[in-house]
Amino acid sequence: MAHTTKQKLYTYPMRGLSIIAIFLIVAPPIQTIIATYLTHQWVGGSNALIEFFDVYSNVAWPRILPGYSYYMPSVFLSGIVCSLGPSRGSGLTLTSAIIRTILVSFCVEFFYIWLSQPYMKTINAHNYLESLSFYLVQWIFAAFICWFVAKKFGLNQKIKVS
Repeated sequence: MAHTTKQKLYTYPMRGLSIIAIFLIVAPPIQTIIATYLTHQWVGGSNALIEFFDVYSNVAWPRILPGYSYYMPSVFLSGIVCSLGPSRGSGLTLTSAIIRTILVSFCVEFFYIWLSQPYMKTINAHNYLESLSFYLVQWIFAAFICWFVAKKFGLNQKIKVS
């Protein structure tokens, strides 16, 4: 009979909880700000920089707190999926953060559409693809910023076992 030893599956739980906390704190404001800038009708011209800060202070800033409730399901699930590797001792890479955030957020968005289909007007392919392109930009920026914050905390490095 073979002798087996039991190992813990998640040997570094604080690393995983730190990734989840970073996603919960950082990602919703980033997605709210990106959504505000993508949907704003830009005038441009010589006052583009002034318009940029006006949009932030007058439109994006009041939407930060409501953005937490709107983006929380996809952000929470993305944080959980991205934290699986670091809680086992490996590091969070930029590629894995972006791909996992896109996949999980796409599934959540698809679930929203499937759930709300009987209650809303018909969704055509053009509207869905246009909104999906906005969402992709949001997800990529949010994953990049969360990875950058995790990198500053050293969560992108593997645990060195001696």
